[in-house]
Amino acid sequence: MKYLWHCHHIDLIEAQIFPMKKRREHIRKDKLAIEVPLRLLLFRRAVIETDVEVAAVRLYFKSAKVNSVLKRLHKEQCEPDCPWTLKGGIFTKFSRTLYRYVTKKGPVKTS
Repeated sequence: MKYLWHCHHIDLIEAQIFPMKKRREHIRKDKLAIEVPLRLLLFRRAVIETDVEVAAVRLYFKSAKVNSVLKRLHKEQCEPDCPWTLKGGIFTKFSRTLYRYVTKKGPVKTS
């Protein structure tokens, strides 16, 4: 099974059920223009390799609880200042975070 970080703004990780290219196209076409750079920046494949990591992902799917294993994986594989929170997804710190990614890091590559 393959997994994706931040496929949707509220969920930390999801099972991959469609090609990443299709999701990127959907984001570019159907999401608010101001959200597109952050969505594309955070959307990526998750590397889940061990049985412990798979168990952490399954626990999140069942209970929406993020344990220490999943926190570690997310910290290692995502952006250093990722704004995701369990209660609000990636847009809880929206203005400050989007400003940082778009202006201070330069334009976000969309391909």
